[in-house]
Amino acid sequence: MLNILTKFIFLCVLSLSLNANNHTTSLVPKKDATNVKSNAQIQITFTNPIVSSSLTSNTVQLETDNKNIDGVISIKDKNTLVFIPNENLKSGIYSLHVKSLKLINPEPIKPKTWFQKIILKICSFFYSDVKKCKLYNFFFGNNDIITTSINYSFSVNDNIVFIKTLSLETIQTELKENTQAALIIQAAYSDNTIKYITKNIQWIIQDNSIVTINNTTLETLKEGTTTIQAKLDNTTSNKLKITVYKEINGYKLPPKPDETLNNSTLLGIDSNNNGVRDDVERKIYFKYKKPVIQAFMMQSAKSYTKILDNPVGVAESGEEQKDAWNESSCSGYLRRLKKIKIPRLEGVKFMNNAYMNTKERIRAYIKFNEAMSGGVYEIPIHDKDLKEENCDFNVEETLEIGK
Repeated sequence: MLNILTKFIFLCVLSLSLNANNHTTSLVPKKDATNVKSNAQIQITFTNPIVSSSLTSNTVQLETDNKNIDGVISIKDKNTLVFIPNENLKSGIYSLHVKSLKLINPEPIKPKTWFQKIILKICSFFYSDVKKCKLYNFFFGNNDIITTSINYSFSVNDNIVFIKTLSLETIQTELKENTQAALIIQAAYSDNTIKYITKNIQWIIQDNSIVTINNTTLETLKEGTTTIQAKLDNTTSNKLKITVYKEINGYKLPPKPDETLNNSTLLGIDSNNNGVRDDVERKIYFKYKKPVIQAFMMQSAKSYTKILDNPVGVAESGEEQKDAWNESSCSGYLRRLKKIKIPRLEGVKFMNNAYMNTKERIRAYIKFNEAMSGGVYEIPIHDKDLKEENCDFNVEETLEIGK
């Protein structure tokens, strides 16, 4: 009789404790849950963010048959307390006890005296969130929410087969816009079986404006970089980094560089190491539509890189004169012999504006001009000097692309 009464009192205490003001929005596993998987994690979500300093190694206590289960405590998404057991749980009934915690109260304390009203006004003048004001905290004190303890039990069934790991793969992680790729998801189960998964997958996409996923087919939308993950039965796969690039006339453009980083040095960013700064390369391909013009402007751009790299040295060595001769020879060949309208003054203006876009780069270009000043330089004017080989690209192949 005493034993029955003790059990009744224990169940009442559990019920009162669980239903008291503990500020929870969800419990995983739920109270009195059965057939909980052996790899279960405790997740308790509160209405407000958790004050991390209120956590201790004993905040969560999980036990079965008077044996404590050790594990790791952490906070996820600010509001969720997570307890991960150090080992898979065996079949049986488990008791969970979570001690009182502090939660952040976003509402400031209402002033009760004229002095507190003055302090609040001073803090409001300097801080949009008065709780960040030291004067406020000193005179008002702390108004954190204190939760009640949580106590309940659940049952584990270690015979239930569950997914241990999900592996996500694809043949290509770099794809051009408006293309597709097959995704491969492999699940390793607790009974040591492995299966390929094609249905009921939840996709986690960092930026869904770059890619979209239908079943196991990834489709690229616009250039950029994002990550994707697969999720099934509360198990999340590894992250895959997907890079989508833009292609113009069959030419793969480098990614848009970070402006601050790109302009922090004279040479900037040249991710494909072709001698042309990435931002300039992109401007060339967006502005000029014909492949042969794009190729010619890229040849012209390479000489600007050399000038910025060593303004005085390039001028004094004659390297720039050689580059200028080849560029003029190629331009004349395309213009006179191939009847292609090559941008001349407009092209020079475009290149100057594109390349010399910071004070440091302008200063370097001035040094180059000063070193070139006073010299006499020859340019090709006769048809015999206009040669295809002075173009650093295959003219006929480039013309064929543009047809």
